[in-house]
Amino acid sequence: MTITTAELARIRAAAIGDMLGDPKALDKLGPAATIFRLCRELEHAQNEKTELQEVVVRIYKALKGEK
Repeated sequence: MTITTAELARIRAAAIGDMLGDPKALDKLGPAATIFRLCRELEHAQNEKTELQEVVVRIYKALKGEK
């Protein structure tokens, strides 16, 4: 399940509200599942980034003739 642009904007606005001193800002988001989904999306993005970096390093080493 993907976080929509609108959901991301709501999360961002709530986080800003929380940082500016509104302790209930994040509570207004509703279910914690939204935050959980965002965390999972970030984990997946980080994993994909790491995999891509590994591929780039292997290609670079292959082009240089390294193992």
